[in-house]
Amino acid sequence: TSKVLVIVHLGGCGKNSGDTWLYTKMLKNNADWQTIDNFMVYTGSTAPQFVGTSTGCWLDAPATTSALTYKPQFKNNQASGTVYINAGGTSSIILMEIASS
Repeated sequence: TSKVLVIVHLGGCGKNSGDTWLYTKMLKNNADWQTIDNFMVYTGSTAPQFVGTSTGCWLDAPATTSALTYKPQFKNNQASGTVYINAGGTSSIILMEIASS
């Protein structure tokens, strides 16, 4: 009955070229779980754009005693251009088990 507090901080988020944007999400046990940001650093042009950070926080109630894996994932949402995480910044993830009383 415990819950898991998941806090993710992605630093150095941006795009360098292309008319594109950055999509970030969280996976739980390698399956899509939560969207962090689905339209980050969009400029409507090939202009570079860096926003610094993106953060998400969720309280998960997994209802299992099995091990869980949480991890962030990002992708370029278009066929052209380059997107970044950790470009001049750092990222972290904090997992905290919260026992039910």
